[in-house]
Amino acid sequence: MMKILEADTTKQIKPDTDACPKIAIAVSADSLATEFGAAACAVAKENSALDVIVDDQDYTLTVLTRGEVIGYVSTTSTPPTGFAAEAIGSIE
Repeated sequence: MMKILEADTTKQIKPDTDACPKIAIAVSADSLATEFGAAACAVAKENSALDVIVDDQDYTLTVLTRGEVIGYVSTTSTPPTGFAAEAIGSIE
């Protein structure tokens, strides 16, 4: 979140710079190949860069709890404290 705020502040101070916030997220390979593409395009249109960590959907929560990402795609429906969960589909 700090990187997003930093990039926004830099754009306000120096509008001619190419400050682009990097958003780190964890995604399963299955999600990356299917429904995640639309979300990635929406983020790209907002002039943000994605730092995508690909892991098994059963372990992406671990990456979040270590503080390496600010969001994740997981098979877990219960979010950790301080986060919200939103269903995006089902993995079969």
